[in-house]
Amino acid sequence: MTVPRLDVRSLTVQLDPHGPPTLDAISFEVGVGEIVAVLGPSGGGKSTLLRSVAGLERVSAGSVCLDGRDITDVPPHRRDLALMFQQYALFPHLDVAANVAYGLRMRSVGRAERGSRVAELLDLVRLGGFGHRSIDSLSGGERQRVALARALATEPAVLMLDEPLSALDRSLRRSLLAELEALFRQRGLSVVHVTHDQDEAFAIADRIVILRDGRIERSGTADDLWTRPGSESVARFLGHRSLVPRSAIAGLIEGAGPVPQEETHGAGRVAGSGPAMVLVHDSAIDIRPATDAPGDAVIESSRFVGGRFELGCRLLGSDVGLHLTVSRELAATLVPGAAARIRIDATGVHDLGD
Repeated sequence: MTVPRLDVRSLTVQLDPHGPPTLDAISFEVGVGEIVAVLGPSGGGKSTLLRSVAGLERVSAGSVCLDGRDITDVPPHRRDLALMFQQYALFPHLDVAANVAYGLRMRSVGRAERGSRVAELLDLVRLGGFGHRSIDSLSGGERQRVALARALATEPAVLMLDEPLSALDRSLRRSLLAELEALFRQRGLSVVHVTHDQDEAFAIADRIVILRDGRIERSGTADDLWTRPGSESVARFLGHRSLVPRSAIAGLIEGAGPVPQEETHGAGRVAGSGPAMVLVHDSAIDIRPATDAPGDAVIESSRFVGGRFELGCRLLGSDVGLHLTVSRELAATLVPGAAARIRIDATGVHDLGD
């Protein structure tokens, strides 16, 4: 069995001695060259997790192992980990090159080697020629690149990023995210990427850990989590809106029948017997104007959002709503107040465990 690069086991942190644990028995691992995103709302413990792994917070219980070696009690500067802070923590009194070289200087790397390494890293993050620039003269995206170059300077075994793109505008976040992923893949880096942005986590990570209220609620690949979130709380956190009682859509499901148990951390079964609440994916919903009114549902809302039309409809005789995206042509017919016929593909219906 391959030893994970980073192995966190039952990590518990108690910042408030009179309150619940800030982190409660957290366990996850990062493989060699793997990108793991820790996704969760603000205040859920994400930054504390990174600081604890880095040795900057006292651990109440559990362990942190790097390449099979227990480093739980090893001082931060000897852990071979690099933590890039949310606000970058650059030194304003040092120029770009000196900021990047800081870790190398602390390790007594010679001047010539430092200079060569700094030049290489600045080229890597597309800041070649910026070495003598002041930090105050840089844009937000440029500061982010300097912080990344500094984090990479000592060639850490694991790079940990705390909301690295949160201070940037949306268009810049997208372009830098693509750059980050390409750089990580190119260099085969093992990365822990903390974010509250679902799109960011889904775009960059091999695996995602959902951390809420100091506990891991779910983990898996982006496709696994989106398709089978496993619980109503995770489904809502990820932005799913069509969470309905199974009984309300039983007569609309096509292709239902006995199916095997899904092997997904308690994600339940598809369109079989099971929990009362289910997730219905947009792609599973076939909606058409009702030619034999009143149909199955009435359209309650239609919005043009981000280049697509989002419909909200209510099933007749209930308060149950479904949400989906449709084409411009269909939206022109299915206006608010219109009756609709609905059929649901059984393979797009997934049980929720809470």
